Amino acid sequence: MNRLLIRIAPGTGAELEEELVERLQGIGRAWTFTVRPLEVSRREHLRTHLVPMAIFGTVSGFLLLMVVLGLTGVMWQNVTRRTKEMGLRRAAGAARS
Repeated sequence: MNRLLIRIAPGTGAELEEELVERLQGIGRAWTFTVRPLEVSRREHLRTHLVPMAIFGTVSGFLLLMVVLGLTGVMWQNVTRRTKEMGLRRAAGAARS
């Protein structure tokens, strides 16, 4: 565990933060303590975790789009070729079925 979340009343000033850090330093002299608001911690967490996920999602979406376009091109080519074959067979006298 590397974080300690302490809920305090809204509007509590910096004096409490200083007193809290002093008491904690008295308990654990080899440890370091920093006091930050929860909003700042959330913002940093989102920035470090969501930005790489957004980049990965964008790249994945682009690659998926490229696969879809490639498959569409292959299908288009096969359908066009088969349509010409059917027309040629009909011209040679083959039945519709």
